Amino acid sequence: MKSLEKIKTWDMVELHTKRKIINFKWILKKKQNAKGQVEKYEACRIANGYLHVVRIDYGEIFSLIIKLTSIRCLLFMVVVFDLEIE
Repeated sequence: MKSLEKIKTWDMVELHTKRKIINFKWILKKKQNAKGQVEKYEACRIANGYLHVVRIDYGEIFSLIIKLTSIRCLLFMVVVFDLEIE
C-alpha cells in the first residue's frame, strides 16, 4: 500500500454526504509452474461494480494489465485495415 501511495496511484478525496462507501473484497491466487511449484502470489482488490455511478464514483476506467499479444493484435489490425492510431 505504501508503494502505491508513493507513486500516486490514486488521490484521497472527501466522501460526498449523499454517497456510501463502495465495498470491496480481495482475491488471492497462487500462480504455479508446470511442476506444481508456487512461482508467485497475486492479490487483486475487486469493488462491487453494481454500486458504481458513472462520473460520481469514477470518471474513467483504467486497466492495470495489458499483454504484449494484445498490442500486437491491435497493431496488426491497424496495418491490415489501413487504420490510424490516435
